[in-house]
Amino acid sequence: NDDGMYLSLSMPWGNGATLSYNTTVNRNDNTHRVGYYNRVDEHNNYQVSAGSARSGANLNGYYNHEGDVARLSANASYQAGRYSAVGLSAQGGMTVTQEGGALHRSTVMGGTRLLLDTNGVAGVPVRGYGSTVSTNRFGKAVVADVNSYYRNKASIDL
Repeated sequence: NDDGMYLSLSMPWGNGATLSYNTTVNRNDNTHRVGYYNRVDEHNNYQVSAGSARSGANLNGYYNHEGDVARLSANASYQAGRYSAVGLSAQGGMTVTQEGGALHRSTVMGGTRLLLDTNGVAGVPVRGYGSTVSTNRFGKAVVADVNSYYRNKASIDL
């Protein structure tokens, strides 16, 4: 007999944050986990969680940053008496054409990108469908979060 139960609760907590709880009960174990997620701004978010089970306590967390030239992530995990781990990652790309180029955060490898030119003006915020990206010192910005084979929209914040 393999009967069990899973319960998950989640509720908004302030502006852009979520508090969550989940539990699993079965014949072999009872687990509990409490988590907190917060979107700091359009470029940064993090999550921390703590839980317990028959095997011991565990802690997990991550932090993500959507930068102009890369997506940066850091994470850590701990399971009492078993392991601890830390990870870092950076995802980015470079798009170069006859009109110029820029470093950018990447979405899908080989995916569609949009190169925008502000005629040499640096630091201009550009928005596609995700978080904004600012033009580089040559006035170029690559918007990587656009759709392939569909009409796309990008805006420059003047």
